[in-house]
Amino acid sequence: MEEYAELVGEGDLGEGPGDAKKVILKLPTPPKGAKEILKAKDLDVGYVSTDSTLVKGVNLTVTKGDRILIIGPNGAGKSTLMKTIGGVIESRGGGVEQGEGAVIGYFSQDLAQELPTEVDALTHVLDVARKIDKSVTSETARGVLGALGITGSAAVDRTIGSLSGGEKARVALAAFVLRPVNVLLLDEASNHLDGTAIEALCEGLRGWEGAVCAITHNASFAVALNPTVVVRVEHGSATSAIHVPGAPLGVGEYDTVERKSSQMDETFKKEAEEAKRKRRALEREAANAPKVIEKIERALAVLDADIETLDAKLLEAGADVGKALEIQKQKDEKVAKQELYYEEWQRLESLCDQLDRAELSARSEH
Repeated sequence: MEEYAELVGEGDLGEGPGDAKKVILKLPTPPKGAKEILKAKDLDVGYVSTDSTLVKGVNLTVTKGDRILIIGPNGAGKSTLMKTIGGVIESRGGGVEQGEGAVIGYFSQDLAQELPTEVDALTHVLDVARKIDKSVTSETARGVLGALGITGSAAVDRTIGSLSGGEKARVALAAFVLRPVNVLLLDEASNHLDGTAIEALCEGLRGWEGAVCAITHNASFAVALNPTVVVRVEHGSATSAIHVPGAPLGVGEYDTVERKSSQMDETFKKEAEEAKRKRRALEREAANAPKVIEKIERALAVLDADIETLDAKLLEAGADVGKALEIQKQKDEKVAKQELYYEEWQRLESLCDQLDRAELSARSEH
């Protein structure tokens, strides 16, 4: 069953999950739906029961393929923001629009507390998966559990009630990732995962076509997520910025150790400046792209004419093998240059499209 999470790797799987040397999760194909999955407009988040507002005026659009990283100090309202975006709790103001066909998957550590205690992990994961797709196999469920570190007796011999808190969280995550959704909201999903499990999860997310919003204090998970947008929640507001690959993420400034506000602000300033520098370089290249493309078009026209001439000469060469080989060599060189020009043309057009989409996205959020 190709759509569902499967165990991929080297070596013999043996008697149970986790015996493979390398495991990679393949998540269910997202349901079809609109490109814009969620859109928060002037969103205020907090709790009605305590009449408190933690974050105000949030504007954020979640589109297909996004990888959104939400960072900020403890207590700033990150989880509350995610719950509100996911429809788990009501907003205090503004609203969240769901695109056509939106299917939201919200994961938090609380899911571990809702697990049945009298069955084993494998049975539970299969039960959950088969409610959606009856063709899910035991091997598929074993693969998901094994990828997240639930192996051997923890998977099949012991009841969930006898597992540790960390093991329960991983069982909950295994059942969660088998549900077909088009946006995953992950609230500290990496908390109870070791390096191998984090790698497996991120590898699965990397090839997945849906959108991901994640809260984490784990720097390794944050980097492996390869975020496209970073949302910073602090001081009652949420600011989002397009993330340039390779730019610092700033997750470390929000670990369990308290940091001074001035230090955080300075780190954020440096990150922002570095991201702006890289973006300006890309914008300069994009601004010059039309002139470069025009030159490429002229060069391609010359090459096309040259290749056409060489094709005619090949026909004229007839049985003269030596002459034909020399002409073919010249043609191959022209074709190679032609391919390089086309590659550069496509790269420049892709760069311009990427910056145009980023600009439109930024406008829609203001």
